[in-house]
Amino acid sequence: MSDKLNIILPGIVWQESADYPYLYKELKIPLFTKLLSKAKRTAHDFIYSDFIYPKISANTLAKQYASEIGFNSYKSYLIAEPTHLRADRDRLLIAESEILQISEDEAIQIIGDINKHFEGEIELRYFKDDLWVLGCNLDLDDLQSYSLLDVIGENADEFLPIGASRLKLHQIMNEIQMLLFNHSINQLRSEEGLVTINSLWFWDKSSNNRTPNLGKLISNNKIIGKSINNLAEDIYLCDSLLIDKAYYPQRYRDSFAWVQAVNELETKVIPLIINGLKSDKWSTIAIWLPLINQTYQFEISRLSLYKFWKNKNFEELSLSLVENL
Repeated sequence: MSDKLNIILPGIVWQESADYPYLYKELKIPLFTKLLSKAKRTAHDFIYSDFIYPKISANTLAKQYASEIGFNSYKSYLIAEPTHLRADRDRLLIAESEILQISEDEAIQIIGDINKHFEGEIELRYFKDDLWVLGCNLDLDDLQSYSLLDVIGENADEFLPIGASRLKLHQIMNEIQMLLFNHSINQLRSEEGLVTINSLWFWDKSSNNRTPNLGKLISNNKIIGKSINNLAEDIYLCDSLLIDKAYYPQRYRDSFAWVQAVNELETKVIPLIINGLKSDKWSTIAIWLPLINQTYQFEISRLSLYKFWKNKNFEELSLSLVENL
């Protein structure tokens, strides 16, 4: 265990400031607000997915995954995540791939049909049920893209891949959407009340050495880190704690669930942090709040708790974070 604890809390800051006057009245978080208002704040140019994919051994994550499955016959590679796009007025909102609950058989059939359609142009390979690898001979050296995790609930059109091959990539994505529209698997899923697989999201990520070393990570999300069994004990045996209960409600603008998740931090997590600081379990706490295009770090020590002249409410703190987005 380190003398410093990292706490990653995605989704804690509601990004639509116009909602603050009514939304923040529902929060009951005096301890959490006190902790943040007395901390030293710094901004960093990495985002949530950089905490989730911190160790990339190849040039990019897509090349790493391709290498792991022996996929080496193309010039370039991308991660291709199946997703569901939903029309909302003039926007296409994007959903995380996990919500689809894709089976291996479904994934393999869709991959086969897409490969047949694009034979000789691109090729998909299965990596796991909800994450595939695309090989192509396009020039992707200047690719800029967002992981699906970072744009959940957002307008997909604003985060499409850009670079020299962007038009071709967008064309391929559009063709795949048309191919999936009447796909037999989606017809069956609709009959069974399941979310349809109506798009693939292309992205890639390079190694980011600016993210903190998370060491031993525990999380409420068992996919991300070691599962939490007893937080009151586990928190003293780890280097980093990741709680994402507010993330999906915030991304999908579910204000009721978001308020519940943030208020739960106040009663279940923040008292443990304050007690740990006061009893010298850690010399420093670093609270990381990822936003859509940057992350804020709030660093606090035991002595920081006694800076009585620093005091802001959570609405003021949040507004200061999102005003430049």
